Amino acid sequence: QEPFNRPLFRRLDVFHSTYQRLPRYRGLAPYLGTLHDIFYLSRPDMGSERTRLRWQARYRDVANRSQLVMTLSEFSKDEIVRLLDIDPARVHVVYLAASAGYKPQPAAVVAEARARYGLTQPYILFGGGFGRRKNPAGAMRAFVRAAPRLPPDLCLAISGSGGPTEA
Repeated sequence: QEPFNRPLFRRLDVFHSTYQRLPRYRGLAPYLGTLHDIFYLSRPDMGSERTRLRWQARYRDVANRSQLVMTLSEFSKDEIVRLLDIDPARVHVVYLAASAGYKPQPAAVVAEARARYGLTQPYILFGGGFGRRKNPAGAMRAFVRAAPRLPPDLCLAISGSGGPTEA
């Protein structure tokens, strides 16, 4: 069942889909679709066949039915244009920005957080998590490769979910 009320939907000037899925309604309002990435199309070796097919169908639906497609980086735009055969003029990059609530914190708050996570020295933060899709092993290999050119006390901190990984 469609979660949107059809009469209300007809009164919209535009519907912005923020999560790579459009409502089933057709022709009631123009769509602005968001494709954060098209990972399961650009990396067919990842995920189960069922997952890949479901996501690939969603990507194609958003590309085909949206008047404009929004994405988060030039890299993603290039993949969307190339792999979904969409006119580059229909794909717009809108960069992410932190909300106003993200601001420098008092030194005591920073010190408490660093102590809680064992960050006693300078660090580079990898916030992608531990899932294979986020490639933490690649981040670790890059850090090791760059280490001779980095300050000797710099460490790599990895945050997020997804469980343990092998380096």
